[in-house]
Amino acid sequence: MYNIMVDLNVDLNTMTLGTTVFILFFCFFEIPSNLVLRRAGAHRWIPFLMVLWGLATAAQLWMHNKATFLICRAFVGMFEAGYIPGIAIYLTTYYKREEMALRMSIFWSTLAIANSCAGVLAYFILQ
Repeated sequence: MYNIMVDLNVDLNTMTLGTTVFILFFCFFEIPSNLVLRRAGAHRWIPFLMVLWGLATAAQLWMHNKATFLICRAFVGMFEAGYIPGIAIYLTTYYKREEMALRMSIFWSTLAIANSCAGVLAYFILQ
């Protein structure tokens, strides 16, 4: 069966450390990313982040030990950090204040639906 801990020869502490690294990089890069967003514009910055986030996620294919796992988690956290606040700022350019609550609820709902489908999809891919 498929098991990332066995494939990378790491223990549960390393997996927890990977989650911590992700969260630290996510928190640390959220404000700088928003500063760049204001300067570069959401129409440029969000697609740039999405491409880098996708590349960092795809780079997990080449993980082979603890170091590459932690580096990948750091990059995913760094590039994901500006996406959600960037989308919120981007939506404010199109919708009025009264319309934002509905739009943000749709955004968060699709995120929840995608997360719930991801596990099922991963299961069938790995079979």
